[in-house]
Amino acid sequence: MSAPQMTPRNERRAPVILPLVVMLFALAVAVLSAAAALQVSTASSGRPLDLLPLAQSHDAAASRLLASDPAQARAETLRQLALQPASAPAWLRMAELDAGAHGKLTAQGLNWLGRSYEVGPFDPQVLQDRTLFAYDHWPEIDEDMRRQTIAQVKLAWPIAGQRAQVVSASLAVKAPGGRMALAMQLFGLEMAARAEASQRHGSTPTP
Repeated sequence: MSAPQMTPRNERRAPVILPLVVMLFALAVAVLSAAAALQVSTASSGRPLDLLPLAQSHDAAASRLLASDPAQARAETLRQLALQPASAPAWLRMAELDAGAHGKLTAQGLNWLGRSYEVGPFDPQVLQDRTLFAYDHWPEIDEDMRRQTIAQVKLAWPIAGQRAQVVSASLAVKAPGGRMALAMQLFGLEMAARAEASQRHGSTPTP
């Protein structure tokens, strides 16, 4: 009686391994197809792949139309905020449009200005424009908003590029009360900076 023939180990594994490889390949294809479909769907719906370019295009259009067509600038700004709700420049623009339409800040305009501080309390993009706007409407803004304005100016003052923006804003403020308030703040900041420098060098600051 002849001995039974032994099947090589590799041949015994082949029927098991082949279906497993096929299954993994099919799974990988399915995952890649789903990802591609999601990407196409996302791109066509505008979320989130093209949110930033769309928001930037609305921002550019609103800035361009701010003086010539405030109504359209407002519409473009609202479109931007729908895509980019944390944009401090867009909320500031809404406040500027409100003041331009009514000759002063209304309660809604104050709310929009407050939103610009809420989403970007120290945003350098709005440093110059918001400083100018806030001090131009100094009698109309509340104490909390004044404190936030003062805090941003104070933080910006030691930074050369930002200090230049604050100085430019101070030269453009038209409201007498706001111009005086900002001038006094900048004088105090400059004196404090000189006193600190003199302490480091052991000299007496000169006014």
